[in-house]
Amino acid sequence: MTSKVTAAAILGAGAYSASSAIHAFVIPGQAASQQTQVQQQPQKVRRLRAQENPADESHSASAALAAGAFGVVAVSAAAGRKRGQRVSNMASSATAVATNVDTDCVNAIRFLAVDAINKSKSGHPGAPMGQAPIGYVLFAEEMNFNPADPAWINRDRFVLSSGHGCMLQYALLHLTGYSSVSMDDIKQFRQWGSKTPGHPENFETAGIEVTTGPLGMGISNAVGLAAAEAHNAAVYNKPGLPLIDHYTYCIMGDGCMQEGISHESCAYAGHLGLGKLIAFWDDNGITIDGHTELSFTENVAMRFEAYGWQVLTVEDGNTDVNAIRKAIADAKACTDKPTLIRVKTIIGYGSPNKADSHDAHGAPLGADEAKATRDQLGWKYGEFEVPNSVYDVFKARGTAGAKTQETWNKVWTDYQQKEPALAKQFQRIVVDKKTSRRVRSGSAESNPGRPGQGNPTLVSGLPQCYCKHHARIGWWLCGSCPVQHDTHEVQWRFLEGLL
Repeated sequence: MTSKVTAAAILGAGAYSASSAIHAFVIPGQAASQQTQVQQQPQKVRRLRAQENPADESHSASAALAAGAFGVVAVSAAAGRKRGQRVSNMASSATAVATNVDTDCVNAIRFLAVDAINKSKSGHPGAPMGQAPIGYVLFAEEMNFNPADPAWINRDRFVLSSGHGCMLQYALLHLTGYSSVSMDDIKQFRQWGSKTPGHPENFETAGIEVTTGPLGMGISNAVGLAAAEAHNAAVYNKPGLPLIDHYTYCIMGDGCMQEGISHESCAYAGHLGLGKLIAFWDDNGITIDGHTELSFTENVAMRFEAYGWQVLTVEDGNTDVNAIRKAIADAKACTDKPTLIRVKTIIGYGSPNKADSHDAHGAPLGADEAKATRDQLGWKYGEFEVPNSVYDVFKARGTAGAKTQETWNKVWTDYQQKEPALAKQFQRIVVDKKTSRRVRSGSAESNPGRPGQGNPTLVSGLPQCYCKHHARIGWWLCGSCPVQHDTHEVQWRFLEGLL
């Protein structure tokens, strides 16, 4: 991503921005707060602008390029000094952590990733090594899911937007008991025909919610999933019958933060006030080309605050699982805003010679470095070896999720008796995923709310674009609609989550 941004800057490419406003989707309680948000927005913008230094437009282009080149050299030197300090701190803290359940569970994730990537001779070990504590807290403690029924409607959703680090997700699915990812599947990582491809694919591996790879796409899908949860809860939930009540979690990296689509979708999430969307920013300061200071220095936290998000920070995401737990609790306590949790991590955490460098990003550690990392982290187990105590912790969460689903099944049975009409609609749209209807263009049935406009009504409250092209194919498939593309992009992600 750094190379792409730098090349674009050199070629004089314009900065990408999106400012489309979408007001068709309103969830309960939002309308009353919209005016307040609008009034607060100018203050937020002024605060952002106050941080900027006005450019000296009198400098010539050549002088600017010379200064820029000098700045890159200076930043590179500073990044090197910073790396030395961070790795030194890592060396003192990694072995200082007492062996306990948390540490073993986190390290099991790390070394499944290290071993699988070494065996395949290809992959990205650094991200899962740094993100392992986040994954542990989510899959062993926080999330509701049932490995025996990956498609359970009211499960919590998890999206790995930084899909290149997918060994994190495969390790978690394996440890929690999903039959789709056995130890043999872990050993076949990135091999032809395996269930563990180099990026997660939801049509290939049960338990993968979203196929991710292009950076920024995953967080956009997560916004769609969270918007669908809010929409369905507003449409179907009745007093004493919480049919839809789950969270959407997402891990995203620096590359996701740089992509334009993440800006657009996250702004939309703030607009909707999606309080059940919790995103973790793996702030490790590294891209495949080097430190992010080379090309990415914006204040991300202030940007997300301007979007209308709650922003929290975990200072030590490498070992402080209690801080991650607290951040999630604080995120859940904020019900009217999505939450971004900035988790400061070290890429390739535990690797004595490759941590906090791009060397850990997109290549195997190698046998010697893997052994050194085992020594550094005090991991006494061999390749692909996981102690039963770790399996017990993760699988207990899956067992608890199965019991939660049993409770939900009783709610669904009760719902069908008390709300038969809505239950039939829920079955058709949410369970069976049959959302479209063929209707005659311009007929009253095509849109009861706006006769003659030819716009199919799929679900009450779903964002609609009124356009003559939509009469037969539906707005989500329209390629010739004059409505702004950005609007369609976000609505596509919304519908993708709904489906």
